[in-house]
Amino acid sequence: AIAALAFMLPTLAYAQPPVTVSKCIEVFNGLNAMDSGFDRIIKDEKGEHVVKTPFKLGELRFPMGMTMAALRPIVDATDKARMGLIGEIGGGKAIEPNTPELTKVTAEYQKVLDRPCGVTLPHISRKDFHVSDENPIPISILSLIEPMLVE
Repeated sequence: AIAALAFMLPTLAYAQPPVTVSKCIEVFNGLNAMDSGFDRIIKDEKGEHVVKTPFKLGELRFPMGMTMAALRPIVDATDKARMGLIGEIGGGKAIEPNTPELTKVTAEYQKVLDRPCGVTLPHISRKDFHVSDENPIPISILSLIEPMLVE
């Protein structure tokens, strides 16, 4: 199925791991934000209205959706690992700020985030996003999906 997708989208290529868990979570969050669209103010005879407008992504929606589906288990497993570390290190008690327990949780969680995520991210050409006034994808979102972007 992926090979067929490559034929449908000639600008789509695949990067090789390792991409860290942290970067994979950022990519997931960026794709999720892009899927949400943007707010546009519409003026008519009744006044101003905010309308949610989808970004114009066309054929990019499928590889983006497949990437989100591949990354969802990474996001979920990372959250479970974080909660497990908090429970294990905190011994079932709340961990207070500025304590050795919080320092240990933070250090152990960072090790989780620094691991390879194991998902091969597609590379998509920047120009395929057609960023413009009509398709105003914010830089903040583009920066999150940077590991997927190629010239």
